[in-house]
Amino acid sequence: MIVLSQIVGIAFYEFRMHWRRRGLLVVTLGMLGVTLLPIMLVRNELSSDSLLGAEGVQYFTQNVIRIHWAAVGAVLFAVMPFIFADAIPRDRQIGVSEVLHTTPLRPLSYLAGKTLGAWLGTVTCLILTVITSGAAWWIVIAPFDLSVYSAIWISGALPMALINVGLVVLITSVLPNSRTAVLGCVAFVVLLPILVGVEGNGTLIELLNPLRPGLFFYYLQQASPSQPQTLSPEVTILGGTLQLIAAAVGAWLWARFRDGR
Repeated sequence: MIVLSQIVGIAFYEFRMHWRRRGLLVVTLGMLGVTLLPIMLVRNELSSDSLLGAEGVQYFTQNVIRIHWAAVGAVLFAVMPFIFADAIPRDRQIGVSEVLHTTPLRPLSYLAGKTLGAWLGTVTCLILTVITSGAAWWIVIAPFDLSVYSAIWISGALPMALINVGLVVLITSVLPNSRTAVLGCVAFVVLLPILVGVEGNGTLIELLNPLRPGLFFYYLQQASPSQPQTLSPEVTILGGTLQLIAAAVGAWLWARFRDGR
């Protein structure tokens, strides 16, 4: 019970700190801007009458998916990890780690709390975006298929966000300061996709790609079937989960070795 209280306490503290640092706020406003701006561009070109009926709803839903997923997927891949990259190295840099070493807090509880706090911030950001943007498109333009719209968030954006953010927090936990954490994030977000490739060719090596092509291209295919075939979302999520577990074990072992407990 004490361990759980420690994890929850760290998580909520991290959640508040991430929002106070304004990074999440900027990302949220950015995603809202990218997904809401097209409303002003297409509202005069699309009439509600043309979007009625099964074919009209399907056509409009495909366009909503294309606009939302391209913008949100890019943010989750290239921007969101940098917000959380120095979550743990920053503590080490300003001396918080030395204070924590004098407490009964275990490395596993610390890592879990930090990761959970980053996840809470990410999920809140996504919820604000999905509700605000979806409601705006529905009210201003026309109704669309809510089941398909929800799917790109629940089974697409959410897994990608949790996996990539969690991996960055855990991988950079072994680094000494914020600068090296950012460099480590660059290696993960920029260099790794270059090494493994970003095409959706369906190879298992895509599981190492933080772009998560199996998820990214799958939802683009829903809007444009001509997109290249790739690994299924289920396989991608499974592969990312295994990566997350491996990173968590590695970070925990390193913390125990470094702290000697």
